[in-house]
Amino acid sequence: MEVLEIGAMNNAFNEKGEKMNTVKQLEELRNNISEWGRKNGITINGKVEGQMLKLNSEASEISEAILEGDGSKFIDAIGDTFVVMVMVADILKRELNSDELDLRMVGYDKKITIGRDDLDFGLLFKFQVELGELNDLIAKGRYDASFTALNKMLSALNALAEDSNNKLVECIEVAYNEIKDRVGFLTPDGVFVKNTDPEYENVVKQFKGK
Repeated sequence: MEVLEIGAMNNAFNEKGEKMNTVKQLEELRNNISEWGRKNGITINGKVEGQMLKLNSEASEISEAILEGDGSKFIDAIGDTFVVMVMVADILKRELNSDELDLRMVGYDKKITIGRDDLDFGLLFKFQVELGELNDLIAKGRYDASFTALNKMLSALNALAEDSNNKLVECIEVAYNEIKDRVGFLTPDGVFVKNTDPEYENVVKQFKGK
């Protein structure tokens, strides 16, 4: 079964098992984010095109953070981008009506070497290239080929985090802690109804599971 796999490590685990812990943390975060998306109706009723708009928006914030030299914004943007990548992967899996496809995290820690001059911008360019490829595949309806593009994008996302002395897992933790208590439900019409809305319970009963 193909999954958004966190594995294929290039480096051996250290004596403290830190890399192993990172893998387990990433797997847990990925699963938690996936479950959050399902409970909130995002991957039940969401359209991949809508999430791609969101993904491009979050990715642009990575660029802004690098240009502005804003470390906090950078961490938020990296984590938020990952969250939307999981949403995209889960919706694609639904559209393909397959239990055998999911976003992979193979080689998430793979280093991308472009040259030392303005390395941040080189890595940023690589990330944007992978995002562009994903956009193109989605636009052409080539959903089955999109998982490879997501994998490459994830590798580039990790390289951006590592190059800025951040850990991908830590960026994702920040993003997940920010969203985990947000409760609502996305209707098939694309309307997100918050749990504070008087109609929330009715909306969930009407649309959940359809």
